[in-house]
Amino acid sequence: TASRFGSWELVQELLTTMDGVAKNVRDSGRCPGCNISNVAQRFVLDTDPTDGCLLVGVRNDRHIEENVRTHSFKLERAEVEAIEKVVDKK
Repeated sequence: TASRFGSWELVQELLTTMDGVAKNVRDSGRCPGCNISNVAQRFVLDTDPTDGCLLVGVRNDRHIEENVRTHSFKLERAEVEAIEKVVDKK
């Protein structure tokens, strides 16, 4: 749950940061449909020292399409650093 990450304010800061990253990814054309969950998944896949393993839930076809989008782009170094800056406050 979000409360395990930190305070409400810190969770909101992380979501705002990831939303900004998603907008940057969309605006750059790397992934036109990129959203916060795509950014979160991509961040884990790119930075997790255990080779980034994710278990994602899927309730319908739209969720499948959304999760597949995660593999259509890479985060830029500055985007990873922006997320890490918030995560490091944890």
